[in-house]
Amino acid sequence: MVKTVYLFGFPPVESPEAVTKFLEEYTGEGTVLSVNVLPPKRRGSRSSAKVQFITAECAEIILALADDQRLWYGESYLKARECKGDIAPRSTVLEELVTLHFGCKISEEKFSVLWTKSDVSVTFGKDLNYVHLAFSYDCVEYKLELPSDTICQIELHCPCDQFRKFLLIQLRGAPWIYKKDVTVQNHGVREVDFTPSCCIGQSSSLCLELPFECSLPDLNKSCVQYIENEGQFGLKEGNTFSGSSALGPILAPPLGINFPYKILFKINSLVQHGCIPGQALDINFYHLVDPTVE
Repeated sequence: MVKTVYLFGFPPVESPEAVTKFLEEYTGEGTVLSVNVLPPKRRGSRSSAKVQFITAECAEIILALADDQRLWYGESYLKARECKGDIAPRSTVLEELVTLHFGCKISEEKFSVLWTKSDVSVTFGKDLNYVHLAFSYDCVEYKLELPSDTICQIELHCPCDQFRKFLLIQLRGAPWIYKKDVTVQNHGVREVDFTPSCCIGQSSSLCLELPFECSLPDLNKSCVQYIENEGQFGLKEGNTFSGSSALGPILAPPLGINFPYKILFKINSLVQHGCIPGQALDINFYHLVDPTVE
């Protein structure tokens, strides 16, 4: 009969496929029935997994190895205990690779793009408690994690006259970035913004460009606000706006305009929290908030 084991000690971001491959090196190919990888409860901690084996004997092999501290995954050994009950599906992986755009929503019909990556694998956690984005860039494998507390709102745009649809995720916090550590098997390390001009840090939203027929999980059940729109929607090329090379966007007013520090701080705070798009702040905006202009 099937048996479920709870394992703890995996890297912060790990795929069910990698966990399955690792465990079947001990129990044999095809002995893992299903795997649910659970994200860390807090930043910096390790993730866990519930694994269902096809027989109790396979589960006992893993439990015995863990008890003897001989179940090593990368540089740490896994802890294990028996888990009661079956595993319900906890995540949804999109069947097709998609195109990822980082940028800002500048109107109801337009998304300004700062950086684009194609061939991105997308995984939605149960109840949308996280979104994972995996891809390769400059010969390095990256994973971006969006916990639910970094997501403000989700919009699905399905223009009637297009063959694509767009899933817009508005952010209230920066994604967690990991890159694969080539020196340690199946291990990821935290990374900072690797894009040109730190485009991730200058983005208040990300947009997933999907084939129109691409199947999505039921986003109405998510814990964040969800909106569907069949009106016009399109992408346009944008420009970076930060006046600094720092990882977060830091704006400076145009030459000739001198703001008190508290006003400049407030503008930067609104941009960094995604309340206003940085690309929309032109000379007219600065004149509007300039206290010296009557």
